[in-house]
Amino acid sequence: MNARWHDLIQRWLAGTATEAEAAELQQALKTDDELRRLYLDYANLDGALEIAANVASMGRASIAGFPERMKERKATRTRSWWLPAAAAAAIAAMASWFLVVTRDSAKPANLAVLTREAGAVWAEAGPQPGQPLPSRWLKLRAGAAEFVLSRGARVLLEGPAEFRIESENAGFLKAGKLHAYVPTSAHGFVVRGEKFQVTDKGTEFACAVPENGAVEVHVFTGTVSIGNARGAARDLSAAEAARVDEAGIQAIPARPGAFIRDEDFAHPGATGAAQAVEKRWQNRAALSGHPAALVYFDFEEGLVFPNLARADYAPKATGCEIVEGRAPGAHALAFQSSDSRVRMTVPGEFQSLTLLAWVRWDGQRPSQHSLLMGDSEQPGEIHWYLTPTGEACFALIGPDQKWRRLESTKAIRAQNPGSWHFLAATFDGATAVLYLDGQPAGSSIFENAGPVRLRTFEIGNWGWHPGMPLRASAQHATSPSFYLRAFEGRIDEFAILSTALPAEEIRRLSEN
Repeated sequence: MNARWHDLIQRWLAGTATEAEAAELQQALKTDDELRRLYLDYANLDGALEIAANVASMGRASIAGFPERMKERKATRTRSWWLPAAAAAAIAAMASWFLVVTRDSAKPANLAVLTREAGAVWAEAGPQPGQPLPSRWLKLRAGAAEFVLSRGARVLLEGPAEFRIESENAGFLKAGKLHAYVPTSAHGFVVRGEKFQVTDKGTEFACAVPENGAVEVHVFTGTVSIGNARGAARDLSAAEAARVDEAGIQAIPARPGAFIRDEDFAHPGATGAAQAVEKRWQNRAALSGHPAALVYFDFEEGLVFPNLARADYAPKATGCEIVEGRAPGAHALAFQSSDSRVRMTVPGEFQSLTLLAWVRWDGQRPSQHSLLMGDSEQPGEIHWYLTPTGEACFALIGPDQKWRRLESTKAIRAQNPGSWHFLAATFDGATAVLYLDGQPAGSSIFENAGPVRLRTFEIGNWGWHPGMPLRASAQHATSPSFYLRAFEGRIDEFAILSTALPAEEIRRLSEN
């Protein structure tokens, strides 16, 4: 190994590497198995030297305070580019004190290193790129992170996810999605879960552990062996996938696009698709992790998709299809018939509201196209839809059982098929505002509108049909076609927040 890498790793661990040198090292660690092993060797030696130095500097009478002092890392250190004598001294010092130093005082072995992130939001104090990792839980609330285990297995973790590093070549996936690239040095890499185990046989594979539902394993190259909690087992090869639960192992279609890949990470100098995906991750983190988030869908889990904001608000999709989204490798939900819809219930009253969606409108039908419509016909119900000519509308039933309605000053034109637009609507308890592609497109004061009550509603359709009694809308119903509000097109991301986001925040989300 080039002596320069030895020097650069040591200066990184000592905290003296420049920003450019740190970026160079992190980039090289992504592709060089030998360099990753060297890095982890140095990281372990770094810990041994620190322990030895602290042990040698204190007397036996002060051993009781050793664990606490070991947690305080020296601010500055110097060392030459390679010190085998120091390493030997460290080992000897540690051996001589082994019987009197408590187990908790020893620094845990480094089993992996975090190499890069993309919009990562950690549920608790998270690691930093380049930081060595011992056996520990990685709880990723949103975004993505890549880490490399000591034997060389490279893992892309996609939030929300919980993964525990267990050894130099194994981990435990409690929840979320994982994509693993396994070189020859790491053959036998194992991913376990509560109801499954995957053992690599030299491959690239992915696992998905949803909050509700069966585990999925997808193989892209090579072969893996999978098993369930009851001892059932089988091998999967390239382009094969399976659903794993206590009942058994069932073959399913492989979906490589459902998992994050290398190209989904932006890096210094990245352009085009990589930067687009990086921004997508930033939006996902901002929306799914927002304290006022009620609903956030990215439609990346197939037709059984989780609400990434609130697990207790479970949707049900009917007549929809997962198709290509607006970003490379992303997915969207296609509404292709008058029966396509997503139905769900969100209880409670809200003084303010924000609705957000990335939309590709393919509508040609001369009627309203629903983005979100409630079907209670009671005060507080909202309708968010497109007119036949593509204007966005937001309407709310007030306490007087009458609609308040705002139509945008700009429109999405059906003559431009395949074009994605970012739509938003906000209501702060008095004023409604519509946005098209991040720019305000109309506002109106809704007098005595009262609180919003979402109740049961549908995305992409309306749950009302001829024969059902209308209240607030009775004066508008003229024919059976009045009830046809099916959206025609695709929705990529969809969010509801119980606050009115400011215009600057909506502009930023649109730019991303």
